Amino acid sequence: MLTVTDEIAHWARELPNCRIEKLPLFNGLIAPLILEHPSKPPVLVAIVSLQAWQNAPNGRQDLRCYYIQYIQAHRNRYGAAVLLWEDQWRGKKSIVQSRLRGLIGLSETLPGRLTQVRRVDKATSKQFLNNHHLQGATMSKYQFGLYLPKQYFRVLNPSLQMVTGDSEELLVSVATFSHVRVFKKKGRPYRSFELIRFANLIDHTVVGGLSKLIKAFSLEVHADDLMTYADLDWSDGSGYERLGFAPISCSPAVSFSIGAPQWQRVALSPTSQPVDGNTEIWNQGSVKLVKSFDASPC
Repeated sequence: MLTVTDEIAHWARELPNCRIEKLPLFNGLIAPLILEHPSKPPVLVAIVSLQAWQNAPNGRQDLRCYYIQYIQAHRNRYGAAVLLWEDQWRGKKSIVQSRLRGLIGLSETLPGRLTQVRRVDKATSKQFLNNHHLQGATMSKYQFGLYLPKQYFRVLNPSLQMVTGDSEELLVSVATFSHVRVFKKKGRPYRSFELIRFANLIDHTVVGGLSKLIKAFSLEVHADDLMTYADLDWSDGSGYERLGFAPISCSPAVSFSIGAPQWQRVALSPTSQPVDGNTEIWNQGSVKLVKSFDASPC
């Protein structure tokens, strides 16, 4: 059986015009790969196998050291760097592959202007997010989607056109949002919401899609601001900043219990322990960002 690093490298070699560089192993724990396509800056993928993690006496310290010295430095210089745990590759492989392809510029692109935005029901959003979001679906109050009408199916990859059949439209993006939180600000009620999940159709990027969803949502619920979190294992939040969000704080690392062969993550409380046979891992926390609609709607 291939190691997770060899498996990812083998997959990447099959990508068109993708250059791969294996970097030296870091403290026997982190196996870094550089993936580069001519259309994008190089992407650092720092891979952590569960076996290496279990054998690392100073795993958390080594992870933090690598994150600060290499991942943050790479993001500052080039933009994209990922700390990729083995469980995500094994358990959500197609979604991880889709996200990596997107980072190196190999996603199929769909113009957001061709889509129609409207509410979707909870069952539809749950199914979509479980199929297309790395963390799957979770509780939310509002669910919005972007639909591509049949008249524009011509912009789809031919293989996807075949599966759409007689459908009149195709759901290509979903965003979910929280209940309102109301508090006083500047002497008036202030309506704050959270963007909980956002995902595109796997292997696709809807250009302008998230901005379109946020605008439709904020206008419908009369939002004063919208907050969200970026997972620091995957992003520093710069994509949200380009949409007008501003970082305001960082949240500490969260621990998870992982068990094979399902590779399901279960968040652990500070006082709980993983069940027997499972492995406890730690992410690098998250950054909280807020977008205000005081000055402009979106």
